[in-house]
Amino acid sequence: MTAPALADHPAAIACDTADAQATLGACLLGLEQFDAAERALRGALARDPLNAQGFGYLGALLLRTGRPVASETASRQAIALDPDEPRWIANRAAALHTQGRHFEAETQGRRALALQPDDAAGHGVLLLALNDRHDLPSEVIFAEYQRWDARHGRRWLPAAPVRRLDPIRGRRLRIGYVSPGFREHTIAWFAEPLIAAHNRSKVELFLYAEVSTEDETTMRFRALADHWRTTAGHDDAAVAAMIRHDRIDVLVDLGGHTAGGRMLVFARRPAPVQLTGLLGHGGTSGLSAVDAFLGNVALVPPNAEALFSEPVIRLPRIPIVYQPPANMPPVAPLPARSNGYVTFGYFGRPERLNPTVTATWSRILRAVPGSHLVLNNRAYQEPEFCDLVAERFAVLGVPRDRIDMIYTAPQPCTWVAYGAIDIALDPFPHNAGTTAMEALWQGVPVVTLASRPGPGRLGSAILGAIALDDWIADDPDAYAAHAIAAAANIDALARLRATLRSRFEASPLRDAPGLARCLEATYRALCERQRPDSPLGTPQRRMTDDDPIDEFASERDRPARQAAVRLAAARVRELMPPLGPARSVRRAVEWHDDGIARLEAAP
Repeated sequence: MTAPALADHPAAIACDTADAQATLGACLLGLEQFDAAERALRGALARDPLNAQGFGYLGALLLRTGRPVASETASRQAIALDPDEPRWIANRAAALHTQGRHFEAETQGRRALALQPDDAAGHGVLLLALNDRHDLPSEVIFAEYQRWDARHGRRWLPAAPVRRLDPIRGRRLRIGYVSPGFREHTIAWFAEPLIAAHNRSKVELFLYAEVSTEDETTMRFRALADHWRTTAGHDDAAVAAMIRHDRIDVLVDLGGHTAGGRMLVFARRPAPVQLTGLLGHGGTSGLSAVDAFLGNVALVPPNAEALFSEPVIRLPRIPIVYQPPANMPPVAPLPARSNGYVTFGYFGRPERLNPTVTATWSRILRAVPGSHLVLNNRAYQEPEFCDLVAERFAVLGVPRDRIDMIYTAPQPCTWVAYGAIDIALDPFPHNAGTTAMEALWQGVPVVTLASRPGPGRLGSAILGAIALDDWIADDPDAYAAHAIAAAANIDALARLRATLRSRFEASPLRDAPGLARCLEATYRALCERQRPDSPLGTPQRRMTDDDPIDEFASERDRPARQAAVRLAAARVRELMPPLGPARSVRRAVEWHDDGIARLEAAP
């Protein structure tokens, strides 16, 4: 039933109790009919001002529609009426996180988990939130990923192999991609060019789509798939059975712990080889059942393997490509020329503005006379949230009139808004991804800081791919110094702006065939390491640099590509060492929060 049909249905119109109206509002929220949902929820509260469901679902809706302060207020009201309902507590945690109140958000998130310890999705939200924390050691965050696996994942590992790898010689590999992003979604801008570039004489593609409402983008993915499978509405066991029935050789996660991700499908090990990588969250899955993380040296530098539950395969190139939407505008002239001052910008998630980021950006603004900072996100349409952010900058010496907080929608308006930005600032320790790509494509250089492996080094990987290594800093001091120096050289900024799009176009970020060939070689090398008569994990033989690599051709042929593919296959010989005991991080855990220890001891 469509949303208008639901709202106009006689049963909906006849909702004559507060609970019934609140339930209707929740259904409309699920269908992303936000205006109708808000009318229903406020109608429920008008009937019963003490209706916990009405406040609880309203808190969720207000967060989805960019009102985090109002969301927290509604969630607190719901909790006051129904103190032990984990949904309302989790909603409050999410609202606090969006506001940048990270410690409070973690406290509420753990409280919700204590009430519902088997909530794998809620625990996954906590994992993602911890990555925005500037005050936590990487080991503490990784320990939480391991805790997620111990609590939610390992129980589903089959005691014996469900099936063995079929012999692969002389046939196409059956590759399965699992994602909630086969629709109008940021993941699609990265997944679609890769999937379109696969060599169909070498691979047979199965797309497992966690998509409830299909759109034009979904139709394009359907056309690219040899086999399309809708997973929305199916539980994890059913999806795992679907994958086993399809006899997938290599199953690749493109969602991670983000909304709609199917980590508990991977936990059931439905495929002989299971992989994760940059798309989705960008860091370790934490799962014992995932066999490798596909990265490169920029994302996972030497000696960072201890922060990944998976063995790391470092590909010889960045493991993503980007397809700019067709309606992105031309690069605009450098605005500093006409404005007379430099404009910095960040168009991403506000929760990544932790105290260290805010302090560093304030330092830059104080050092660059007259400069402005534009913050662009849905949350900045709420005046109360803008007041909160402005106060944080004000105490650091940056007046409100130099912080421009806006929200541009729909998305094409956001791309146009990059025309007003001279330099983009990347947050840390969790870098931006899509917004950095968009900025660079629109001619705006990005200052980034290389931080934690995976999410904290995405900016480094992107800038390295387009030969902007000098825009990568190693600490906040170097970050601020580079931004200040770049702002002082308007001529250099103008020259760089004029060439950034062509530089991006010529980079590996636009070489989808090259990435597809590299991954195909890696997938096949992984499969060749398995004996046909043994479960995953028993190597058939070691790869050598002389192993044959499938020939390929593409319209974007590059002289170094064949060597890159050979190197990728050779790197696989380092894959899958026997997993030793988990790295001990007990001291860090105890230092972090004794509440974690209580959660760990919970039944």
